[in-house]
Amino acid sequence: MAERYTQAWCSLKPEAVASFFAEDGQIIINNGDPSVGRAAITEMASGFYAEFPDLVVHMDDVRLSADNHAIYVWTLEGKHSETGNYVKAGGW
Repeated sequence: MAERYTQAWCSLKPEAVASFFAEDGQIIINNGDPSVGRAAITEMASGFYAEFPDLVVHMDDVRLSADNHAIYVWTLEGKHSETGNYVKAGGW
């Protein structure tokens, strides 16, 4: 599943990313407000693609937390659309 999720991000198709979430699923980026529902998640992914049109996501690891939650560890890289600067960032 984690490999397919990575492929969805690399497809540059926001709907592919959103398809991994339940209709009322949510994602929170950098402790911000949650994007709730597939439409909002599609919009969130579209924002990433607008900023990084050559976005590539790498799955670095999948871990199990102490309370049995999956942790997806990733690296994102691409050139920022406005500055042209290469960005490489990681997270989970």
